[in-house]
Amino acid sequence: MKIDKRKLAVPVLIGLGVFGLFTHEIGFEEFRVLLSGVDLVLVLLAILFNIGTIIFFTLSWRVLIAEKPSFPRLFQIYLVGVLVSNITPSLGAGGEPVKALLLGNATDTNSSACFATILTQRVLNLVPFIFVALIGLFFLFFYKNLDFWEVLAILFMLGIVITALLLFIYLYLRKDRLEQLTHKVIKRLTPLIRIFKRDFNYEEYIHTIDDSIDLFHDELKRLSKNNGKLALALIYSFIGWISNVAAAYIVFLALNHPINPGILMITYTIAMVIGMIPLISPGGVGTVDSIMAMLYISTGVPKEIALLSTLLYRLISYWLNTIIGITATLAEHITINK
Repeated sequence: MKIDKRKLAVPVLIGLGVFGLFTHEIGFEEFRVLLSGVDLVLVLLAILFNIGTIIFFTLSWRVLIAEKPSFPRLFQIYLVGVLVSNITPSLGAGGEPVKALLLGNATDTNSSACFATILTQRVLNLVPFIFVALIGLFFLFFYKNLDFWEVLAILFMLGIVITALLLFIYLYLRKDRLEQLTHKVIKRLTPLIRIFKRDFNYEEYIHTIDDSIDLFHDELKRLSKNNGKLALALIYSFIGWISNVAAAYIVFLALNHPINPGILMITYTIAMVIGMIPLISPGGVGTVDSIMAMLYISTGVPKEIALLSTLLYRLISYWLNTIIGITATLAEHITINK
């Protein structure tokens, strides 16, 4: 797999713009002073927690796979998916089809069955994500009086996540509905597809899609019958999310400015959900940064701390992951061409 340099250039340019804007708002001298006081040991700890997040999410996925590749190989595939998701505006899931394809190649498994394990792991990830948001609400109700609009915004974000979870369950129970939805989408996209592929045959493609859906649902049924594996995958997902939130919290400690856990969790939840909305920006770059910083400021965090903590956290959780993903993708390209 080759890296699309044009796609990579977009988040880089947006990221540079965000960095320039945030440093301008902080003020260069204040920015220099704040950086000089950063606890580098705690920053390193935040980086380790961030890497731990990826490791545990990979473990969560590996539990669900029938024919398992080695952990290093699966970790590499997961990182390639992280890169694609980070440079693609697609609900934070642009890398999932790529992961399914690479897993299929690594294990000689049908890509539809591979995608079923990926989607199941993504759905399991929603459970601890909702749990984090609810804990954040609990903290805020005890430590901060919420305005009506704050409560409304939080409930709206939670509603989006819960709706996605319920939609998956519905489509799992009603395979016919999933097929109908797929048929409608492909039919509407046919004129656009034929611009690039004139000989595109709607009927033949639909038949192929239906076969894939059958395999996909068979794999979902296999997974749903193994409660032990689902429970273990869920535990790994919980640890992954805890590591991710811990990384954000440690960044504030590195700036010598502890933050209310409720404010952190709710800000994190809202920013992540908004960043998943497609067509806003690839991987939420710029969007997540801005929302996160504004929410911190609106809850009383000093502006310079809010902006710098956001920059540091995104440097660790987005840009470092993107760089590691590029390395994994280059290694994948070498592996394929051997």
